[in-house]
Amino acid sequence: MWEDSRLKGRTKEVGLRQEDVGTAIGRTATIYSLKLNGKAEFGQSEIDGICKFCVSLMPVFQAVFFAERV
Repeated sequence: MWEDSRLKGRTKEVGLRQEDVGTAIGRTATIYSLKLNGKAEFGQSEIDGICKFCVSLMPVFQAVFFAERV
C-alpha cells in the first residue's frame, strides 16, 4: 500500500502536471492518472522512474531552500 495523496500533493506542490510525471516515466497522462488513482498498479520500473525523476529535481529544491541572501 502506498499513500497516493502524498504523491499527488508533492506533484502539485512543485508545479508539475500529471503529464510531466507520466512523460518522465514513459507513460501518458491518462495511464499515469489511472495508476495514481488506484485504478491500475504501478510497476517496479515506473516506481524507479518516479524516484529518478524526483532526484533529478533536487537542484530546483536546493535553489529554493539553500539560496544565499544577497
